[in-house]
Amino acid sequence: MNNRKIVISNEQISAFAKTFTIYNAIVIGVPFMIIWGSELFDQVKSLVQVFLNDGLLSYIWIFAKIYFFIMIGLFAGMILHELIHALTFILVARKGCRAIKFGYIEKPFIPYVHLREKISIRSYRAGTVMPGLLLGIIPSIAGLWMGSAYLLLFGIVFTGAAAGDFLVLKATKGITPGHKVKDLPDQIGFEVVSPH
Repeated sequence: MNNRKIVISNEQISAFAKTFTIYNAIVIGVPFMIIWGSELFDQVKSLVQVFLNDGLLSYIWIFAKIYFFIMIGLFAGMILHELIHALTFILVARKGCRAIKFGYIEKPFIPYVHLREKISIRSYRAGTVMPGLLLGIIPSIAGLWMGSAYLLLFGIVFTGAAAGDFLVLKATKGITPGHKVKDLPDQIGFEVVSPH
């Protein structure tokens, strides 16, 4: 096998992310509603009671606080997502921290991590999937288990945020373990490097 580039477009990621997030929300959300629906209904009912008892300003204040914490959670999650990529790649890269470059795409603001050296396909897969696993799948399952709608929502959002990572992971299917992979510096994807 000669060296070859595998590139995933923003359009592919966007289309996949929408479908993937909706599918994930249904798969994890329906069991959540079946198991915890009455508790969730009670929480919504208590918010309505605040509006009826304390008035509109109290109601707006509660939603402003919720919105603030959601925005902080989203921003922190974006940064943490990239740090998890970086830490995983640092552990497997020969050059460690020197092999990592942080950056961001201005419009829309999307931070990214670029690995500047070639690594084994196995290590690349691990570094690619880790944020989706740690910030998406595990919190979703924990939210379902504990009955936490906030944790469940966080997990669903960050599983969806890892849609590009999951597409990259899917693109590595069929690459034999002996090959190395080099992250592309200016595109989403990688180059498969021949083992010889």
